Amino acid sequence: MERLRTKVLILMFIIVSTILLIVHQYANISDLMSHPFIQKQFTSNHGGNGQIHLQEIQEKADHGMVGRINEEQNESNKWRQQKLSELEDGSTPTLNRNHNASSAFTPIKEPNYRTTFRKVSKPYYPNVFEYDAEGRVLYLKDNEMTTMRPGATKELVLSAPELFEKIPTRFLNTFKNPCWLRGGRELNCLPYFYIIGMYKCATTDIWSKIVQHPDVTKVAKEPHWWGPRRHGFMRSHVATTGVLRSRNVTGGPDDSSLEWYLNFYKFDVAPRLIKEKVKRRNEPYHPIVYGDASISTAYSMGLEWIDKYPNAKEPPYTNADLIRALQPNAKIVLMVRNPTKRAISWWWYSHKSLSKRLDRPYSAKTLHDEMIKYIDCFNGCLELHNVRYCAYVSGCPYKLVPDIQAGIYHVYLQDWIRAFSRDSVHVIRLEDWQADPVKIYRKLLDFLDLPKLTYTKVKEIVISKTANVNMKEHEDAWPETVSLLDDFFRPYNQELAKLMGDDKFLYL
Repeated sequence: MERLRTKVLILMFIIVSTILLIVHQYANISDLMSHPFIQKQFTSNHGGNGQIHLQEIQEKADHGMVGRINEEQNESNKWRQQKLSELEDGSTPTLNRNHNASSAFTPIKEPNYRTTFRKVSKPYYPNVFEYDAEGRVLYLKDNEMTTMRPGATKELVLSAPELFEKIPTRFLNTFKNPCWLRGGRELNCLPYFYIIGMYKCATTDIWSKIVQHPDVTKVAKEPHWWGPRRHGFMRSHVATTGVLRSRNVTGGPDDSSLEWYLNFYKFDVAPRLIKEKVKRRNEPYHPIVYGDASISTAYSMGLEWIDKYPNAKEPPYTNADLIRALQPNAKIVLMVRNPTKRAISWWWYSHKSLSKRLDRPYSAKTLHDEMIKYIDCFNGCLELHNVRYCAYVSGCPYKLVPDIQAGIYHVYLQDWIRAFSRDSVHVIRLEDWQADPVKIYRKLLDFLDLPKLTYTKVKEIVISKTANVNMKEHEDAWPETVSLLDDFFRPYNQELAKLMGDDKFLYL
């Protein structure tokens, strides 16, 4: 009986010891997973589909669990010092399987971030393509950097291989803005939010209000990179200073390189993103963000896809698909207004300078005749193609800034919602902005996940001077012109109201 009792006690001791060992191992995993370096490597506030492999982390912990305690303690101290040294000189710290996971990761010093202006590089993309010995492309790789991103098709990757090569699938979780490091310390960032359109819908006014929020840094409103510049457009009628200085440091035949776009923001934005920081969970955190309000982003994607896919019935991809694949958690804002009023306002605005040069103001008759021409052109396209095809390519000739099809909002909005989801695209009507700017502004801050401001502060911001108002220096449009445009847009407004689930978008 005594012998049996002894065996039971021994067995219980073994079971309890085993349980304690398992608990201790899992505690090590918890320590490891909560460490900022591991979070930086494996997680992101801005999207990406990387998964954390717990089995591999457990294996790292197992190696340091048994035996050689004193010897390992000395080795761990040396190794820890080595990792800190690597961090200080810009290297990326690495895991060592011969060390206990929890003892290896002590609080680490934040990198000494730097800003580097990179030149345009030769088209060599080893993460995207497999090359032969002579440097010829053999095939498109199927990996995390290419077709495994959300919504990334083969056609989409081939349309922008540089972006899939250089933009990582994870961003630093110590920055609210989507940023990553190259070379250990070189900070590169993309916009946190995009105001994608539309022309003459008060985008400049609402932009001027957003950048007054203390957590949004001021930057030139619209570099027009995702649309026109990425396809070779070189004019600099907006954001001229930023465009020219980025072009100067980047080099290359045009502004289409990703380096041009990254450099555009490195002059003014990156220093503030680095400088402004707070403590979060006892670690440095950078809360400042910035946006891109290029209103061509909604629709402008060039015509290269027609040459590549001449039998395509409609675009195989859009800017929405591209930004979604690269920045799954980007914040998308679209501003719209009565499309008839938008078309008239845009026409007067875009012809104002030409009118002055000719020393003869354009008349309401000229406007009417032009609108007839634009509508006939678009309807001619519809005889051969569907509305989505024509919304992206129509023009007589094709223009980077369309005159009337920019008001066929539902086509573009549907593409952005399909790519991101309905909750990830925030639609603002100009009419609502004008009626209750405080309410609309506060809703926008909530959507952008920015800190709330007091009612007094919001009111102070929204009653500040309205930006880029189209001062009336022309005749009123004829009633016949208004009726013509109303009839043209009516079926498209019905589709928009159906998409939004709100009859306000009928614009009756």
